[in-house]
Amino acid sequence: MLQFKGFIIFDLKRSQFFFEMRRDIEQDLKWFSVQKEIRKKFIDEDVLEDKVFEMQSALGKVRGKFDDFQKRFLILIASNQVEDIYLAELLNEIFAILIIQEHYIKFFKEELEVQAFFDVEKKIQEKENYLNQNIYSMYAFPNLFSQIQQFKKLQSFNDLDLEIEDPQQQQSEFSSTQQIIFKGFTIFDTYRQCFYMLIKRGFANDNIWKIQRMQIQQFLLKRSKAPLQHFFLNFEMGQFLFEYDVEASKQFKLKHLGNYFILLTNSNSAQHPQKLLLSKLKGLVQRIPNYQRIYKPELENKLKSQLLGVIEAEEKNYYQIYFPKWIDKEKKDNRKIIKQRGMTEISFQNKGLTFYDELSLTDYLTQRDKFLNDFQ
Repeated sequence: MLQFKGFIIFDLKRSQFFFEMRRDIEQDLKWFSVQKEIRKKFIDEDVLEDKVFEMQSALGKVRGKFDDFQKRFLILIASNQVEDIYLAELLNEIFAILIIQEHYIKFFKEELEVQAFFDVEKKIQEKENYLNQNIYSMYAFPNLFSQIQQFKKLQSFNDLDLEIEDPQQQQSEFSSTQQIIFKGFTIFDTYRQCFYMLIKRGFANDNIWKIQRMQIQQFLLKRSKAPLQHFFLNFEMGQFLFEYDVEASKQFKLKHLGNYFILLTNSNSAQHPQKLLLSKLKGLVQRIPNYQRIYKPELENKLKSQLLGVIEAEEKNYYQIYFPKWIDKEKKDNRKIIKQRGMTEISFQNKGLTFYDELSLTDYLTQRDKFLNDFQ
């Protein structure tokens, strides 16, 4: 889980929210409920008296900084363990980024989010890294061995408990959470004006997708003289995250023509995991020297299965964070299979210590990834 879960701006004059950044928040009923609570507090209380806004919510600690010039509140949602002083510092730093944006004053909502979104995200990430390294280092990452201990406790439950669960309830929980989070990935070449490396998950190559590609192509070519490094766009199919490949434009020796890496995600999904995934996909492609000059089918044959594997792995991590009930159900099913086939012993070794536990292959891969992250 992240220390800073989200950022949003509330415009008092227009009584509306904009610049919604959901770093660690699914856009579900809880998110809208917190927005409703914030709006109600503005109405019920005279928060302008002391220019400070703070409250507790179902998503964590909420703190706002008042912009006296524009009559807006910059609002951060953070983990409850983040101290107010760090929230106040970060809000001041975000304000310093936004105030220099021409569109912040003119309130061109979409343009502001395109221009400043990732500058704000970068500033939040810097503060989060500082807290994790210097203040909350013992809490910043889950401990592998404590997770395994918890897993052993789960294994000690009687199998009868698994059998007597209501199957209709299980199916309801599964179907309500089982969905495609990361729906697709592609690259748009502004020099050749074509898409390639198309990975589709959960949708067909139908007319809607063709229309979306035409809209995306028109937008990117229109902005080709001033390409943007990172930005989000929302379309009918979901949320698209774009990242411009500056190095590719250098290879073509054309300043304003390069490649855009594009990730299509469910519109409800938290945005920070999207950014992390797209960075991994981009890095995998860029490992191939002069990839943009390789014949498209050849490049796709080399990379498509690897890219799909990364997407599927990141989606599983996403489920672990946001849909733990679904993951618990999968683990229960895996334990049944293990006990039917016989136990498998897997060891985790680090710095001379070896720890043994009985895990499924799925659990082993999940724990292995967490283990590597813990000690990098």
